[in-house]
Amino acid sequence: MWLDNLKLLFRLYLRPRSTMAMIVDEGSFLFGVLAVLVITFTLTSVGATIGGARELLREAAAEDEAIAEGGAPPGPEGTGPHVQRPPFAAVLAVASLWMNLGAFSVIAALVLFYIPVLIFVMSLADRRTGSFGVALTRDYGSIGPCILISFAAVELIFGALWMFVSTLLPMARFEDVLLAVSVAGGVAGLAVLYFIVLAWIAVRTVYGAGAGAAVLAAVLPIFAMPFVGALSMLASPFILYLLYVYTRNDITSIQWSMGARRAFKRHMEACTLNPRDADAHLQLGLIHEHRRQYPEAIARFQKAIEIEPNEIDAHFHLGRIAREQGRHAEAIRHFEVVVARDPKYGRHEIWREVGGTYFDAGDLANARAMLERYVDKRPYDPEGLCLLGQALKKLGEKDKAREVLRQCVDAAKTAPDYRRGELRRWRKRAEAEL
Repeated sequence: MWLDNLKLLFRLYLRPRSTMAMIVDEGSFLFGVLAVLVITFTLTSVGATIGGARELLREAAAEDEAIAEGGAPPGPEGTGPHVQRPPFAAVLAVASLWMNLGAFSVIAALVLFYIPVLIFVMSLADRRTGSFGVALTRDYGSIGPCILISFAAVELIFGALWMFVSTLLPMARFEDVLLAVSVAGGVAGLAVLYFIVLAWIAVRTVYGAGAGAAVLAAVLPIFAMPFVGALSMLASPFILYLLYVYTRNDITSIQWSMGARRAFKRHMEACTLNPRDADAHLQLGLIHEHRRQYPEAIARFQKAIEIEPNEIDAHFHLGRIAREQGRHAEAIRHFEVVVARDPKYGRHEIWREVGGTYFDAGDLANARAMLERYVDKRPYDPEGLCLLGQALKKLGEKDKAREVLRQCVDAAKTAPDYRRGELRRWRKRAEAEL
C-alpha cells in the first residue's frame, strides 16, 4: 500500500487529473500525513545543515581575514583577534530541533484548518454538497488524502528547488539578503499557485463542482492556516480528552464513509466480471462522469450499451458528455435514442437537453421547438426558461423573450433553498439578458 501511494505522489506531476481520482479510491490518509511530516522534517533538517555550514564558512573566512590583517593566529596567547568556532554538530542539532517543530504545525494546519474549511466553503458555494456537518463526515476521508498528498508533492519539488537555489545565492551583503528574500518569495508563490491548482483538481474530482466554486474552495482555506498557532491553547490533556470524546463518533463516521465509497466502487468493478451486467458499467460510468473523467465514463457507458442496447440511461449520459464537449451531432443521436424509447425520460428533461444542444449548435428553430415542449411540461425550471428566453431573443421575439426570462428569474428566486446555489447561474444569465 505504501509503495502504491508513493507512486501516486510522483504520478501527480505527470497526470494530475486521473491520479487525483486514483487517490480518492486508493489513497491513504495516514500516508499523506507521514509524507508531509517526513518531507517537511527532511527539508528543514537539510536547510539547517546548509545554514550551519554556510555560517561556519563565513566565520572561517572572517577569521582568516583577521589573521591576515593581525599577523598572529587567534587564541588567548596570540595577538590576533579570537574567533570561536562552534562545533558543527552542535549548530546542526540546535537548528534542526527548532526548525523541525514546524513540521507538526504544517500537519495541524492542513488537517484541522485547510481541509475542514475547504468542505465548509463547498457547503456554501454548492448547495448540492449538503450541510457542513453531513459533508464533513461524508467527504473528509475522500478529500483529505488528495490534499495531503498534493501538499507533499508540492513541498517536495519546490522545497528541493529552493534548497538548490539557496546554495547559489551569496549572503555577504545586505543587497544579497534582499535578493535571497525575493527569490524565496517567488519560489513560495509558485508553490502556493501549484498547490491551489492541485487542490482545485481535487475539489472538481470529489465534488464534481464547477470551476468557480472549486477555485473558492481551493483558495479561501489558505487564509485559515496561519491560525494554527491558536492550537497552543488546546495543550491541556483535559481539553484534548474532551475533544476526543466529542469527536470520536465523527472520526468513526469519516472512516466508515470513506470505506463505504471505496467498497461500492470495488463491488461495481467486481460485477463487471459478469459479461451480462450492464448496470455495473453504468454505475462506474456515473462515478467517472461525476469526477469529470470523461474518457473513462464514455468507455463504461459504451460497454453498457454493448451489453444491453436498450440501456437508455447510458445513451442519455453519453449525450450529455458529447454536448459538454461540443460534439452536438453525436449528442443529438444519443438523445434521439432516448426520445424514441421514452419521451418522458427524466421527467421530460430529455427535451431540455435536446433543446440545449440545438441552441449550442446554433439551430435556434429546433431549439425553440424542443424547449417550448419542455417548458410546457416543466414551467418552473430556470434552466429551461433561460435557454428558451435566449433562443427567442436571438430569433427577434424580444417581448416574449423578456417575459420568459422574467419567469426564469422568479423561478430561481422562489426555488427551495437547497437548490438556489445550483440555479444561481441561470438566474444571473437571465438577468444579464434582460
